[in-house]
Order: sequence, then C-alpha cells, then structure tokens
Amino acid sequence: MHRLLLPTLLVAGLAMPAAAQGFADDTIDTGATRDAGPAIAPARQTSFFASGYADLYIPARAKGSNGGDLDSYSFGAQITADIPIGDRNQLSLRLDQTSTGYGFDSFTAFGPFSSEPIDFGLDTGLTAIFSRALENQWTLSAGARVSFAGEIGSDVGDSLIYGAFLGAKYRYSEALSLGFILGVFSQLEDDLVVVPLPVVEWQIDTYWRLDAGFVDSSGRPGVRVTNQLDDQWSIGASATTGFKQFRLEDDNSAAPGGTFSDFTIPLMFVATYKPETNITFTGQVGTMLYREVELQTSGGSRIGNTELKPTLGFGLGAEISF
Repeated sequence: MHRLLLPTLLVAGLAMPAAAQGFADDTIDTGATRDAGPAIAPARQTSFFASGYADLYIPARAKGSNGGDLDSYSFGAQITADIPIGDRNQLSLRLDQTSTGYGFDSFTAFGPFSSEPIDFGLDTGLTAIFSRALENQWTLSAGARVSFAGEIGSDVGDSLIYGAFLGAKYRYSEALSLGFILGVFSQLEDDLVVVPLPVVEWQIDTYWRLDAGFVDSSGRPGVRVTNQLDDQWSIGASATTGFKQFRLEDDNSAAPGGTFSDFTIPLMFVATYKPETNITFTGQVGTMLYREVELQTSGGSRIGNTELKPTLGFGLGAEISF
C-alpha cells in the first residue's frame, strides 16, 4: 500500500466512524436520525440509535503480472446512547461491529505460491465521546476508542487498536457549519498516526445539501451531495474512503500472525427513504473505483500488495431512533 496514504486512510477508515458521533445537524430534535452523529446541543433525555448495513462487491481482477479475483461482503451494526449531562453537555457511548468476508479465486497477487490470506475478518469497537455546546455557536468534542480488528481466532492482545480524538465545529448560520477532527490512533504493526479531517455541513437551498466529513450510515469519511425530493425521499451521490486492517491467526498459512489490509474508494449513487421521522432506509449502487490490498508479516514487513480493477458494488442500510 502506498505509505504516504496509509496514515490518512487508517484514521479515515478506523478512527473517524467513531469520531463522527461528535457532530451532527444543528438541532436538539431527539427524533432525528444520526446520519453523522448526535445533535450539536445535548438532548434533554437519553436517546438511543440503532443501525445496520450490508454491502457486496462482485469479483474484481487484480492488476499486474500476478492475477486472480477478489470479492467481498460486509455486515455492520451499531447501537449508540446519547446521555445528556446538564443543559449543554452530552456523553455518547457506542458499540459497533463490522464483519467482512473475502473470496479469493486463483489469487496469486501476493506471490505465485501464496494461499488465501483471510476468509473472514471482525472489527468490534467501543467508543465514548464527551461533547459540549458553547454559547457562541461552537461545539467541542473529545473521545476515546478501543477496538478488536482481527481474523476470527487471532490473538486478542495483538489485535487491539487504541485511539483518541478532539473535535470542534462552528455554526456560521442556519445553513452552514464548519469543523474539524484531530485523531491519534495506533496501528496493528506501524507507528501512531495523527491526521486532521475537515467537516462541512452546507444546506445549499431548500432541496440541495453538501456534506463533507461523514456521509454514510457506516460513518465513513468522504463527500456527499443530496437532493431532497419530498418529505420522505432523497437521492444523491457519495465518494468515500474505507480502510480495514485485520490481525491474522498464528497458524495462518499465508502470513502467521501477520496483517491483511484493505483500502477502498467506492463511488455510489444513494437513495434514502424515511417513512417516519425516526426510521431511515438507504440503498446504494455504484462502483469500487479504487481498491488496494496488502499482506504483511507479524514483524510488519510487506509480503505483497496489489491494486484491483474497478467493479460493481451494492449496499443497504437502516436506522431507527428511540
């Protein structure tokens, strides 16, 4: 994997879905859904949000002299509790899990004699975020996260990722808010990474909206443009980034105790349906515009990496607040 990209991708793909809880639409409506996180001002009562999503990417051909095909599917779920503390403070607790399955067909991109490095990876995390809404239109947030990211059966102690982040957002008007998040996170093999991420929430007019930062139900960072068709339906397009890194089992035949990394840039067309104010359904179709996978030893040495050709992808998501 391109080393200049890795720090950004790690924070973007692992840290920011958790940090996304610290930001949201500038309302106190406890019935609003959490496309990007909790309300900028704490709710008056504890609110709960549950969501899930699934995606599928059909087989893509590896580039280069060594070939083979790779396909994948993911299932994710999360539940969040927003707990008000006084009039301006809020504590958010989130438990999330993403399960990813991989299918390799005649895949020799990691070497002519390499075996399939992973069948199934699990990422389970716990996040706590404290937010405070100030009187001068600022919202400040701080949080911490710990997660397990590994192949089922991998060593738990070697599969943990830790991190912390600070965030700030300023509400310029009813239509525009700007902010940033600064995250510091560990990696399974490499050094700590420190990367900032900007946040933009712009209601351009009655129908059009632009979001940059956190733009889909899984919290992945990117850019999204949305057109509100009516009270229930909206359509749009998004470009996001994702990064998954899994610790492998000690008896893994391809890289015992090593790591498998998966960097993606999907470009999707999105349709959203809200039958009720607290229920949201989302469908996506598009292309995996860029994908790169890498295999490392337990000591962090690269065994091999390859880019994959673009392929089709599909996704479904749902969210409910109560």
